[in-house]
Amino acid sequence: MRSIISPANELCKHVRRLCESRRYRRECGEFVLEGQRLWQDALQSGLVPRHLLVGEKLAGEALPALEAVCSDVAVLSENALRSCGDTVSPQGLLAVFPLPENHQSALARRSVLLCSLQDPGNVGMIIRTAEAFGLPEVLLSADCPDLYAPKVLRASMGGIFRIPVRTVESVEETIAALRKMNIPVYASALCEGARPLCEVDLTGDCCLLIGNEGNGLPPGLIERCSGSLVIPMRGKAQSLNAAMAAGILIYEVMRQG
Repeated sequence: MRSIISPANELCKHVRRLCESRRYRRECGEFVLEGQRLWQDALQSGLVPRHLLVGEKLAGEALPALEAVCSDVAVLSENALRSCGDTVSPQGLLAVFPLPENHQSALARRSVLLCSLQDPGNVGMIIRTAEAFGLPEVLLSADCPDLYAPKVLRASMGGIFRIPVRTVESVEETIAALRKMNIPVYASALCEGARPLCEVDLTGDCCLLIGNEGNGLPPGLIERCSGSLVIPMRGKAQSLNAAMAAGILIYEVMRQG
């Protein structure tokens, strides 16, 4: 155990950069979790922390238990701890973990594929929803927010550690691979020929394609899919938040299945 008082400490600066930079996370092969809930979720998934930063208020009697699971525990002053994370109210604990390898097993027979989403909160919420309803896998295009960005991790509420989530290099090739496996891919898109969700048979294998919050899905991608569907709405709203729409679609897929 070591004590850190100053925010200028090298470990504090390292943790700040991990929180702020996707590139730095990739270069170091590490990411940061903040809070006891995510800490427990990561441990239960089998991840082993490299560094653990704990506030003076939380340390106390918990220190022996923390040192039992992490070889490098640092007790930080409240000022130093506040400088490390990206939340307004520090949660008393930050942990640095090695980045897991991108999931590389065969594509699941049921999944959701996120294409060019921008909001890390939406990505995390969709992962959380998919895990909650038992969807086997979540796929993301390479230009989606980083899976290990703090906002994605918090929004997933630990779901990222309980469901396979992987980044795909090519959405087009992934759609082609799914269809070659006789897995239909349905684009969530308000376009010509789109069918109401309640009229689509989703009892078998399928993949749901969700597009960018502002621009939706490119026409070229929609054309590559098996079909397109829309969520019927009675009100005057023209669209739903991406995470809300994905949640409704995932629920219906798992309900029918």
